[in-house]
Amino acid sequence: MIASKPLKIGAFGLDDRARKLLMLFFAGPCKGHFELVNLIMADIQLVDIDRPSGWSYYQKQHTVNPKQPLVAISLREEKEAEVSYFIKKPMRLDTVLSVLERASGRIHRHVDDLQKTPASDPHPLKPLPMPASQAARQPTTAKGNESSDSIAKQRRKGTAMTADVLEDGQFLQFLRRSQDVDLSHAETATDLFYNPEGCFQDYFRNAANLAHEQKTPVRMSGYWGHLYIVPGENRAYSELLDSRLRPLTVMRMPECDAVIEPIDGSHIKYLTAKPGIMKTVTSIDALHWKLALWSSRGRLPDGTDIDAPIFLRRWPNFTRFLETPNAMRIASLWARQPASLKDTLEALGIRQAETFAFFSATIAIGYAGVGRRQADSLISPVPVQPAPERGLFKRTLNRLFSHSDES
Repeated sequence: MIASKPLKIGAFGLDDRARKLLMLFFAGPCKGHFELVNLIMADIQLVDIDRPSGWSYYQKQHTVNPKQPLVAISLREEKEAEVSYFIKKPMRLDTVLSVLERASGRIHRHVDDLQKTPASDPHPLKPLPMPASQAARQPTTAKGNESSDSIAKQRRKGTAMTADVLEDGQFLQFLRRSQDVDLSHAETATDLFYNPEGCFQDYFRNAANLAHEQKTPVRMSGYWGHLYIVPGENRAYSELLDSRLRPLTVMRMPECDAVIEPIDGSHIKYLTAKPGIMKTVTSIDALHWKLALWSSRGRLPDGTDIDAPIFLRRWPNFTRFLETPNAMRIASLWARQPASLKDTLEALGIRQAETFAFFSATIAIGYAGVGRRQADSLISPVPVQPAPERGLFKRTLNRLFSHSDES
């Protein structure tokens, strides 16, 4: 059935970085409704008309196949009047999605004209998913939508939106791999580590450090938009929804694309007072945690010693932080007794990606430490034992009263 197939998108003149960003965008936020393919297989073509042969290619394709939607990409706004679909550089992912939705509507109308008969109705394309902020406001009328109801109920109660609640495939969207690797050859496992330097997570950390050191609001900006860090409020304001922010975390970024500068606090007040500018507001740590999870994708920061003991300095606020599967079990173990990553995996019997993602997030915001706490030197260490199964009441008491000394 035509409606079940992703629309095939071809790209002429885009560099590798832009292609990679589109692939991640199509596979993640777009839920596979679009697919980047070779030009010859494309339903819709994106054409960079600023390339030396870009405009001539656009005109030729328009002549050869006038039914195929062509999307022109250019710095020159005056070209918008000469084309049917236009995206101005630098490309914003929300603009790309909007234009592709309009162009896909044209394809659908053309297919309907060819297939429509008096005895059958046209089959509409499956609609793209709405942003969570809009979906939460939509009434649920369809039967069998229990997973959506469950998520909506959790939002209304103000509880954590955990990766356990989401489908496993959705959680795996920000994991690089789902299979464990042999840790006896960790030094040669290329899928085990990542380098945060030069990534969005690293620039945000620098911006947060500058804000705390100078005790002043800081703006982080680039072609993608703006983030604002206000240390006095312990808040991070963003002009980007998660669907636009997440793809930025999986690529290396030059410094010119992440300009960090102190700004006047009155500017923040002016922007936050205007509706529609700030898409998300979180604590600084909550956003840093999320960026680290997305950047890690189930891997460890370069230089991590998988045999070194890890302890928890501070309990993560799971009602505000994005919670990954088994995060509370890992946190309970590290709060109770330092344990290496290897020992953690053996004691809890969980996937490597879950443990490594949690470690990357906690170490990024300083909630975990590597080594031994001062108190641990007072008694001899004991082997890590598998955590016993306990009831909800006991687990809650343990969380409330367990604490750890900082090294």
